[in-house]
Amino acid sequence: MNIFRLFQRDPADETIEKRSIIEQVARMGIHKDDPRIEQLLEYLNENCPDDITKMDLTTALSGSSNQPNPHVEFIMRVLSSDLLMSDFQNFKAAVSEIFARCKKNVSGTNSDYLSALSKANTDDWGVSICTVDG
Repeated sequence: MNIFRLFQRDPADETIEKRSIIEQVARMGIHKDDPRIEQLLEYLNENCPDDITKMDLTTALSGSSNQPNPHVEFIMRVLSSDLLMSDFQNFKAAVSEIFARCKKNVSGTNSDYLSALSKANTDDWGVSICTVDG
């Protein structure tokens, strides 16, 4: 798959916007501090102020000969929307809705088999989900 073409505004363009790569990473639910995209973002930030050439993108994805990118396959899947959770925005909205509904439930009591649990603030809770894509 030609990742560069996915981000071209026009087939005649010789560059793509760096912003479009960054936005796609976020749209797929990948945090900018995820170590799997660190090398990609470092290269783009150091070498591509605004626009990215095809050669820049190739180098950013694969890394250099002395520092190859071990996460190139994952990054390609992120950029081509090929993760297990391909519609992250709707998934995120659904989880947020479930969280909001559950937060209203104030019935029950803290567990007391550990003293730290019995003293925990009942308003402090959260949701954590991890897919096979991370």
